[in-house]
Amino acid sequence: MKILYTNFHLYHKGGHATYVLNLFRALSSQHLIHVADPETSGLHAAMREMAPDCTFAQKFPKRISELFSIFKNAFKFRKLIQQHRYDIVHVNGSPDLQIAIIARFFLLKKPALVYTKHNSIPISRNIFSVFKFKSAKEIIVVCGCQKKPFIEVGVDAQRVTTVKNGLDTTYFSPWPEAERLKMRKQLGFTEDDLVFVSNAGTSPYKRWDCMLEAVGRLLHPNIKVLIIGGDPTPEEKARYVDAFSMGAVLYMSCLLMTRGLILRQEMLVLCFQIKSKRSLLRAVR
Repeated sequence: MKILYTNFHLYHKGGHATYVLNLFRALSSQHLIHVADPETSGLHAAMREMAPDCTFAQKFPKRISELFSIFKNAFKFRKLIQQHRYDIVHVNGSPDLQIAIIARFFLLKKPALVYTKHNSIPISRNIFSVFKFKSAKEIIVVCGCQKKPFIEVGVDAQRVTTVKNGLDTTYFSPWPEAERLKMRKQLGFTEDDLVFVSNAGTSPYKRWDCMLEAVGRLLHPNIKVLIIGGDPTPEEKARYVDAFSMGAVLYMSCLLMTRGLILRQEMLVLCFQIKSKRSLLRAVR
């Protein structure tokens, strides 16, 4: 089978990159697996290193102001599909779903379109969005509560499948005390430090700035923050880190093995589209 996976994220390497890379590793020995994503993305860099012949540079613009670019990239995507004759195009966001639908419209032999929704952002209910969702042969959601909104806008319930996020509780189990102390020492932490770990990355929409502000308000002399994500820009550091007096902030690559980091901290912070800072402030008090 020939499958094309897409990624619309322009820069960061996060959970989506890990997800696609794991699918590639699991399926590429038995199927032809390709990945189309922006050449500036972390996933593209990882795929170029792992399997350069299986990744293709592709942008997925979505705004009305980018209408010319949308059609330009849709026809580029159509050419890629025609060249490799994929059986399935598996998209993972609204921008790549939109490009895929336009590309398929101009194809005689149309590949099956699969759409996976990974987040909890409410789906749009306008006519165009409903059309996009109904264009997918299969919709995959990661928890049961995400299925209902699609059914409410008219998507056939039989075409919405729940594949729950899994966790290996054997692998992600607490380390022995000696290993815990060793990890803290390697990271420069002492036993007196109060350590916060965020594995949400440093993309702006993850609102890691809210986490820093909230943590910065705690009355504790030895607070440390470890963010598993790309290194922020100098402007972001000045705006967030310095503004909240969080000099002891460490950054690590999102694609590093996070097992030990997640298991050994006082609090794990997951930031995602925080509309209000109050809930986060209450959580860390």
